[in-house]
Amino acid sequence: MQFHEHDSYQKELSSVCKKQKQLTVAITDGLAKVKKLLKIHFDPLDPQVAIPPGKLHRVSGFEIWELWKVEVVLTGTALRPNQWPRMWFAVSGDQIVLLCIYSHAQDYDNNSVDATAIDRASDYF
Repeated sequence: MQFHEHDSYQKELSSVCKKQKQLTVAITDGLAKVKKLLKIHFDPLDPQVAIPPGKLHRVSGFEIWELWKVEVVLTGTALRPNQWPRMWFAVSGDQIVLLCIYSHAQDYDNNSVDATAIDRASDYF
């Protein structure tokens, strides 16, 4: 599996970390764990369920790619699961593109972020 990041993804990640400075290490660790699980879950040759359905949500599917949203688990923090950051990504074959990331502190609108993620994915597929 190959990971790519949309240019705006890094800016959003920086914003999430800036708003929650005390959680920067937890966010970094959580993202590293999510990437490992995504490699297993979306392996094109031998996919295995690595992320439970309650944490991984299919947003939409297109002919050659699918848009997903996953909760980034932040262990060792006082945050409740509904406060964990969400990351939107697209999958096509052995390619995973990280598109958007937002946290509860940013009070984002799901529909708006879904549309932004679809637009960003069109830069790749």
